[in-house]
Amino acid sequence: MILLLACVEIIPPEIRLNPDHDWDADGMTENGGDCNDDDQTVFRGAPELCDALDNDCDGDTDEDAVDALSWYADGDSDDYGSDESELLGCEAPGDGWVTLGGDCEDSNAGIYPGQAEACDGIDSDCDGVDGGEAAEGAVEFYRDADADGFGDADRTTAACDAPDGYVDDDQDCDDSDAAVHPDQIETCATVGDDDCDGDANDVDAHDCIDFWEDADQDGYGTGEAVCTCWPEDDFWATVGGDCDDENGDVHPYAEEGQDDPDYLDCEVDLPSNCTWSADYMICADLGIDHDTSRSACQDLGLDLAILTSGTEVLAVSSAATALGNLRDVHVCYCQDGGVWQWCDGSTAFDPYAEYGSKDSSAGDPCTVIRDEIGSDNSQENVVNDVERSAGAYGYVCR
Repeated sequence: MILLLACVEIIPPEIRLNPDHDWDADGMTENGGDCNDDDQTVFRGAPELCDALDNDCDGDTDEDAVDALSWYADGDSDDYGSDESELLGCEAPGDGWVTLGGDCEDSNAGIYPGQAEACDGIDSDCDGVDGGEAAEGAVEFYRDADADGFGDADRTTAACDAPDGYVDDDQDCDDSDAAVHPDQIETCATVGDDDCDGDANDVDAHDCIDFWEDADQDGYGTGEAVCTCWPEDDFWATVGGDCDDENGDVHPYAEEGQDDPDYLDCEVDLPSNCTWSADYMICADLGIDHDTSRSACQDLGLDLAILTSGTEVLAVSSAATALGNLRDVHVCYCQDGGVWQWCDGSTAFDPYAEYGSKDSSAGDPCTVIRDEIGSDNSQENVVNDVERSAGAYGYVCR
């Protein structure tokens, strides 16, 4: 059998009992003031600890310990005490003392740090603020950087009441400019959207200009004016009153010659059943006769047309076609010795002749050129490949 013997330092009793030796290596000997030379935490001047020892060798235990706890009196038993009641100690001073402070209302068990907030006028969580972003009943507010009363929808906070610099309206489209907001008046003086309605320089904006639709681009418009900051689409004329917006020669300030019709300057309204083409006014009507045609022309400051060449007839025919289904067109040209001819002496040419007959019943020197085939109007009425309806008449003024 092999015996293993450990080497143990044998300290002679006379040395172990030496009060001038620092046995716990805490830097102080028994004679130097160490009241327990077997514990390094005990010596004269050592910090007092909550360990039931007289660490500083002053004869008292655990007084003014450096690791003492803060104790708070909890008057409402909500596990939080009032900060004003704080005491330091290694053990609770008595019943009803807790280690958590911060209770701002120690008589109300429903008020303490960490309690859920509500928008009720009470600081339930003792943070110094009633409510907060997470409070029950909190609403969203919007940053109003330009102080115009309207906020930025992208910069929000939740609160029971509006914080400084926040409002409950999020409709500001430019929160860096106090002159831009929904209550602002749109003005043509700026290029932006002053009233935040999504449109810059709206119709009827301040300092807008009235523009009329001007289809014939003669500088004069018709219909109702639209007030805009600049011309848009066909609305670019700044003067209205054009009585024929399909004819650039007709407008309120047109210069009329001695033989020009009165309606060129819109002093006389152009009948709705008439159109102006070159030197002729072609009118459509129902059941009209020659005398009525002449009177209608004269009412417009014109006279029933006396055509002087076949070319003119072609022009009249083309214009009349644009009006639609005309059966008879009243025109006047010359008769010499019972032979109808153009007044300039050229051979008579009538684009209607192939389809109908000249009727002198209208009286010399005028006639009614009919486009019917046969006196009984039994065949299809066609002129220039345009179908006509029976009973429709037209007249030509010049």
